[in-house]
Amino acid sequence: EKNNLLAMSLMAETEFKAGNYDKSLKYAKKLQKIQPQLYLGYMHEGDVWMTKQNYSRARSTYSEAWRHQHTAELAKRLFHASKHTANFEDAIKPVVAWLNDHPNDKALRFFLAVQYQDAKQNDNAIREYEKAIEGTTDNSVALNNLAWLYHLKGAPKALDLAERAYRAAPENAGIQDTYGWILTQKNQADKGKHLIKQAMEQIPDNLEIRYHYAAALIKSGNENEGRQILEELLKQDKPFNGKNEAQQLLNSRKLAGKV
Repeated sequence: EKNNLLAMSLMAETEFKAGNYDKSLKYAKKLQKIQPQLYLGYMHEGDVWMTKQNYSRARSTYSEAWRHQHTAELAKRLFHASKHTANFEDAIKPVVAWLNDHPNDKALRFFLAVQYQDAKQNDNAIREYEKAIEGTTDNSVALNNLAWLYHLKGAPKALDLAERAYRAAPENAGIQDTYGWILTQKNQADKGKHLIKQAMEQIPDNLEIRYHYAAALIKSGNENEGRQILEELLKQDKPFNGKNEAQQLLNSRKLAGKV
């Protein structure tokens, strides 16, 4: 019987991946009927409702799956469904619960940190990123994000973390930008601008990185080129992180008679 149940679960998953959602749902319902204590049938059903963007039904069926068995993957799925239908604190509870029981699950710890960062709960994000990088040297994205959050707080350790992230993944544009920008803010704009330029060459449409490059140029004495980039950026009238600061920087150069 166990093999039969696993085969049915595999069929539900196969049909789901093929885009045959109604067929997948039939297998999921059959699984639930044959073995109502098995979480897989409810999880497969939840996957279908998520794809159909019926988040309340997805949350309900994932919750039923969670009632029968806790897994890290199910905690993530339940969060993704719940964030559409509940407040953040309620939605994140399964992830926190799993980590309370499995504190060494680094992958889910990193997931939790990212969700806190997205929710602008920076102190919670810092705490979880710190746990995620304990005993590791190669989680470059966690190191980078942690560096950025500490930079926002004005903490000196931001530079060391950014350098560690860069050593772990020197070709990553986001990491090049973070490290270069923090160097620029620490009066090392000559070094910083080269890193930011590398990032800009990889993703030239990223307006925030272009702003960082312009600011680094101005700080390192390349006034005209930096101002020109700022003017081109702000003419586009597109939103980007740091847009207000970019406008303030351009205004300050004009006030200083540097036009």
